[in-house]
Amino acid sequence: MSAELFKAMTKCDMVHVPYRGSALAFPDIISNKVQLIFDNLPSALEQARGGSVRALAVTSAAALAVRARHSRHRRDGAGI
Repeated sequence: MSAELFKAMTKCDMVHVPYRGSALAFPDIISNKVQLIFDNLPSALEQARGGSVRALAVTSAAALAVRARHSRHRRDGAGI
């Protein structure tokens, strides 16, 4: 639903490519077979921390809490 909402709000033309879970989608996003995915934070967070993908946006309150924790750690000199 997030992808369809994004598509409608931005009026961009995207093709839906169905995957049976993010574990199967990440190899294609990393190898640039697909340009973007909409995923849940827990499965995408480790990939983003590892640097193999870049998170562009988050849409949940839980993600904001992670970001706040990350900001506190950065000020203390530690990473996440």
